[in-house]
Parts: sequence; C-alpha cells; structure tokens
Amino acid sequence: MLALKMDAQEARVAFWQRLLRDQAVEIREIDHQLLPLVRASASEERRAYVVLRAAADLMSNGSEATRRTLRGTLMYWFSNTGSGDDRDCAIDDYTDLRALIGRRLSWGECIRQVGGNPDAYSARSRLVDLLQTSIRQHWTDLFGEEMQAPGDADA
Repeated sequence: MLALKMDAQEARVAFWQRLLRDQAVEIREIDHQLLPLVRASASEERRAYVVLRAAADLMSNGSEATRRTLRGTLMYWFSNTGSGDDRDCAIDDYTDLRALIGRRLSWGECIRQVGGNPDAYSARSRLVDLLQTSIRQHWTDLFGEEMQAPGDADA
C-alpha cells in the first residue's frame, strides 16, 4: 500500500510541475494515472487528488487572469510548504516545484513572476473561492457524496 501512495504522490508532483509551467494537464490524464490509486485510499489522498483535478480544471477552463492568479498562488503555496532550511541563494526558476519548496516567498514575489499585480489580494481571494467550489464539485462527482471537512472521520 505504501508503494501505491508513493506512486500517487510522484504523479501528483509531476502534474503540479506542469501546471506551474503553464503546460496543459487534461483531467482525463490525471484520472487515468491517479484515480485507480486513490479511489479506495484514505480521505487525505483523495483530497490531494481532487485539489489537483480542480486546479487542472481551472487552468484549462479559466480566463487568462484566473490562470495567471492560479500559477502565482501555486508558487506561493509551494514556496511556503516544507522547511525553510538554508535557502538563501537566489531562485533561478520560479516554475521548478522542487526549487520553490521552503523558499517562503511572499504573495507579491510570486504573482509578479507571472505578470500579475502584487497588490491584487482580491484576485487571490476570488481564486481560492473558485478553487474551493470546484474541489467540492469534483469530490461529489467522483465519490458521490459531500466532501467531509479535514479531521472528520475518514471516508
């Protein structure tokens, strides 16, 4: 079971990397690689899958502004994930997921990298709302039930 979880995590990283680079990610491609691995998984794995699926959907179907804000938001989230251990050197590639992790970049730094306005916090708020709505819809479509809040009993 651990090998399946690691396979799913590696596949998700590859898809996130493509989204950061503004490369097309088809939902059917995500489903083909990940759905069999997560269908019977714990809710944590299913959540990670559905978040990726919803982000890919917004990237494919959103406006140019939505896609730009999504990419900036992903940079921000990934840069604030993991430990910030000794990462004082400059970052060369803001679309390299592994280089972003632990950088603790500000929202302004990230959105500037994709050509957005660093003062447009409302754009990020609107994106998060869109993403949350999309996540709930994808969960219901895939698993036939409402998504439980994190920390609720495993589904």
